Amino acid sequence: MPSTAQLLPAADVVVAHPVLQHSGLAFPPLLVASIAAWAVFVVALALPERAPFIGPAPAAASGPLSSWAGSLSPSQLVTRAFAVVVLLVAITAGRAGADDQLENLAPALVVGAAWPLLVLVSITLGPIWRWCDPWDSLARLGARSDESELASHQDDARPVWPAAVLALPWVWYLGATADPLDPRAVGLVLTVYTVVTLAGCVAVGRQRWLATAEPLGILLGWLSLLPRGRLAGWQPPRGAEALLGVLVGGVAFGAVRRSQQWTGVDAATGAWAYAALALAGSCAAVLALLVV
Repeated sequence: MPSTAQLLPAADVVVAHPVLQHSGLAFPPLLVASIAAWAVFVVALALPERAPFIGPAPAAASGPLSSWAGSLSPSQLVTRAFAVVVLLVAITAGRAGADDQLENLAPALVVGAAWPLLVLVSITLGPIWRWCDPWDSLARLGARSDESELASHQDDARPVWPAAVLALPWVWYLGATADPLDPRAVGLVLTVYTVVTLAGCVAVGRQRWLATAEPLGILLGWLSLLPRGRLAGWQPPRGAEALLGVLVGGVAFGAVRRSQQWTGVDAATGAWAYAALALAGSCAAVLALLVV
């Protein structure tokens, strides 16, 4: 009969994190999957403009894509109420739950489930964010509406430079920080982002802020163009290349940052400076590919 020592794994065996890593893989599969999804959109953006589609337009193409546009149906109100509850649960779990990221709900819920599913559904089925956006849902309760400035219920074409700037802290947190899955960090980031988003909606108007300065919702709205036949005739707003450069470049660096190849850099003095330079270089490289 084998001994207990033979049945149990050795004490020094490193168990891969179920969200960011998989044993035997140099790159975290979650980040690689995100890069693949966004790469599809970047490649499609770089393709030459095609002739307009001749024939009947898809029936679903007549509705608004953005979460802030128009009024909401009763079904959307129900799903958005659930999304707000999920956001509050994630914040509470992150700030007051277990310290261990494997026992805390927030990291797995936000990074492991919610974000990958939102990206996947957006590029396959359409504007899922319109059914889920918790920040727009909260802002509709109190922030002033500027619907008169956005007469159309279609996507706004105003510049998205503010969103590119606000995306920088996101990619720094996900790609350059030592432990982005720390529950306290997840809860803090969600809290700060919620406060900033709601404050922006109150200050300049809900539609204006969400259309120009909320990078996550803007990106998901763009991704929802893929399954609806609208990408060929889409006119990217000013600043779109900058926003995509920051997001895609940040995720690309995040994959390298979590890989085995970066282990030696983490141990060096001034590792944060190397991470900052590499992150900036990755974002600049993607931006150069988009604008050249």
